[in-house]
Amino acid sequence: MSLISFFERIYHQLLLDDNVSRNFTTYCDNIRKTIKSLTIDLRSKEHMLQETIENWRIYHNLYETFEKWLIDGEQILRRSSDEKLVRKYISP
Repeated sequence: MSLISFFERIYHQLLLDDNVSRNFTTYCDNIRKTIKSLTIDLRSKEHMLQETIENWRIYHNLYETFEKWLIDGEQILRRSSDEKLVRKYISP
C-alpha cells in the first residue's frame, strides 16, 4: 500500500466518522506539539553547541600564549631560586 492511498483511506474515514475524525485530529495535534518541542530542543542544543565551539576556538587561540607565559614564569621562578642560593653561599 502506498503512502498516498493510506492517506486517502484515512481522509475518507474522516469524512464518514466523527469519532475517527476527532481521534485523528488529536493524533495530529500531538504530533505537532512533539515536533514543536523537538524543534525548540534542537535549537537549544544548536545554540549550546555553537557556544562550545566558540569557547574551544578561544581556548585554541590562547593556548600557545598561555603555555609560553607558564614556561616563562617557571624559568623566572627557577632563576630567582638559583640566584638566592648563589647569593647565600657566595656573599659574606
